[in-house]
Amino acid sequence: MIKFDKEAFAGSLSSLPFPVAHTVFLEEQTAPYLIYTDNDFEFTSADSKAVFCKTVIVLELYTKGTQTDETEETVENFLDDFTTYEKNRSYITEEQLYITYYTFEL
Repeated sequence: MIKFDKEAFAGSLSSLPFPVAHTVFLEEQTAPYLIYTDNDFEFTSADSKAVFCKTVIVLELYTKGTQTDETEETVENFLDDFTTYEKNRSYITEEQLYITYYTFEL
């Protein structure tokens, strides 16, 4: 398993076959597309001092029903190379899109 830092991870996302953005796209996208955030941090402390910080990454994969399984497999094959993750899927009725969340630490 390869370990990435935040910058290397962001760069590696460009190898995926669909649009990827950090936090938000400035223009409307056609599914599938991926948004990632890295705004959550977990600190470990000792003696009242932060000694270790983990960055929590959340990938949001947006897909239409017919492309969901295949696109999720692409993302999961990508993630399996360097991390373990938690996965959760929802449906956005207004958009008629599935959103799959992948959460993991770097």
